[in-house]
Amino acid sequence: MPADLVKIRPATSRDATRIVDRLKRELTPEGGFWHNRDLIIKGVRAGELTVITVRGRVAGFLLHGDREMAILEIWSTYRRRGLARRLAQFGMSRIYKAGAERVCIQCTPFSSVPFWKSMGFVPENGDEWCNLLKHTPAEVQTGQP
Repeated sequence: MPADLVKIRPATSRDATRIVDRLKRELTPEGGFWHNRDLIIKGVRAGELTVITVRGRVAGFLLHGDREMAILEIWSTYRRRGLARRLAQFGMSRIYKAGAERVCIQCTPFSSVPFWKSMGFVPENGDEWCNLLKHTPAEVQTGQP
């Protein structure tokens, strides 16, 4: 997708309300992120909710701090276009700029594990079935810039 059509920006209160409304509509018996609605509202107030837009429309969001990525969601109609990768790279960049030597995430649902592995994350403690993954940039792993 052309970069000029895609923007990553801080979420507004209006974005957060629309995100929560959408999560409620997408709730299924298998789950969803609806149970995190209060975190999303708190995240926008704290400046820890970022959205990715395509042609001005919200396509997904990242709930994060300077030391963590808590939730990354791309709406199903926008998946497989590189948006999750861009948003994850944004979050990882913030974390590394804040001085972290690695990024740890918990993968839920488990079906997200292949995506995170494609981003360079590996299972914590070598446990393939564990849903806690870590990422260490090459320069930290090797000690070389």
